[in-house]
Order: sequence, then structure tokens, then C-alpha cells
Amino acid sequence: MLAPGVLRGPSEVHYLGTAFGIMGTIISVGQAIDTYFVGFIVDTAGYLVLEVFFTMCVISSMIAAALLYLRDASTDGLLNLSTKQRAVFLKHHV
Repeated sequence: MLAPGVLRGPSEVHYLGTAFGIMGTIISVGQAIDTYFVGFIVDTAGYLVLEVFFTMCVISSMIAAALLYLRDASTDGLLNLSTKQRAVFLKHHV
């Protein structure tokens, strides 16, 4: 979910490395918190609740992906461009 924000965020190419670095840091922090939370669920409530937690994570990810797709389709469609279309777009806008 963060990569589309990087593609729309910095307008200059030399900022992309910083943007992807920040994105990687956010993902790593999220994974660390998630691992702690999963251990806490297993220790206190058991594996059935953990399965429910993972199911809810999958459902929320699917909803977020659908909303992102609909948002992109209702605006400029930048996220669904082919490689050639993206090259043309970047040539004219960067």
C-alpha cells in the first residue's frame, strides 16, 4: 500500500531513494509490532483467536486493495499503467 504513495509523492527522481527508505522502515516497524502482537495473542487467547486475527488481516487487506483500485480508476489511473504508458507519462511529467 505504501508504494503508490511513493510514486505520487516526490516529484523529483533523486528523492525516490529516500522515499523508498522511509517506506521500508515503516514496513519493518509494522512487522516488528505485528510479531509481538501475534505472540501476545497466542500466549493469552490461543491459536483459534490467532486464526481469526489473520483472517481479519486478510479481509482488511482485500478491502484496502479494492478501495485503492477504485480510487485509482476514478482519477487518472496512474497505478494501472503499462510499462510503455508509464514511460510516456514520466517523460512528459518529470
